[in-house]
Amino acid sequence: MSDDRDSLYMSGLSALGQSHFDEAIAAFENALIADPDDVELLLALSMAHSKAGDQDKAIEISLRAAEIDPTDPFPHTNLSMFYQKKGMTEVAEQHSAMVNQLNVEAQKRAQGA
Repeated sequence: MSDDRDSLYMSGLSALGQSHFDEAIAAFENALIADPDDVELLLALSMAHSKAGDQDKAIEISLRAAEIDPTDPFPHTNLSMFYQKKGMTEVAEQHSAMVNQLNVEAQKRAQGA
């Protein structure tokens, strides 16, 4: 991780925590310039969009994160929340089930099964 990336990430988190969503989005987007496939940054950006009320953009970004790292349960955790906010309970539940499945698979890998 570069210092710029880390600084922008922390700045974005701080802005997000203060409900300065446009600032948070700008910081995360600037951090993504160097590495557009940084899943951690994408998840933070998706959360900022969700908090700003743009569930569709949050979903779009989280789907991209899930595509980049299909073994990471966190994009699906976000997707479950974002779809729930849109009232799309069935899709939200599908992503919640995916989180559980990915966690089970990770446990099996950790145990050498």
